[in-house]
Amino acid sequence: MSNDFSEKVEGVPLNSRKIDNIVRVASRFGWTWQCGDLARICDDLGWRIAENYGSLTILATDLELARPEANARSDDGTIRFIDVFVMDRLEAADAAATRRVYDYFADLSEAIGLALGSPTRRRAGAGGEVRWDLAKVVIRLRLVGNSIHMRLANPAHQAWLDEPDDGKI
Repeated sequence: MSNDFSEKVEGVPLNSRKIDNIVRVASRFGWTWQCGDLARICDDLGWRIAENYGSLTILATDLELARPEANARSDDGTIRFIDVFVMDRLEAADAAATRRVYDYFADLSEAIGLALGSPTRRRAGAGGEVRWDLAKVVIRLRLVGNSIHMRLANPAHQAWLDEPDDGKI
């Protein structure tokens, strides 16, 4: 992945090559979505399991961030998703810094598209998201506040989330 801007957005290091590696490894990984996958994906990415709280497992990533972490959520031994912090949250972002975050998001989306093909879904705006539904993993790049997250989702869990709820509670 390459970008046409500096290697930092308002002092936040960009991890484009490492993000590209995450996408490539995740898209080719032999997912079973059992909790044992966490140790294997960590080995493949050069990460480690930092802490385990039952349904929440904290993964230490190699990204250059204040909190180089990913959070894996599971139920009954089945991983639902892994949320990877792609960049640090900008606390006091002015309009120019926010624009650079959006530009970085667009550049990452384009670079991931080069690796995976056209996205399955795209949503613009402050809560923007670009999504690739692959056979064994759903990769979602998301704008969250003044930050960017990547979700590696179990396709079965994502399908459940996508189902209409018919208004029932």
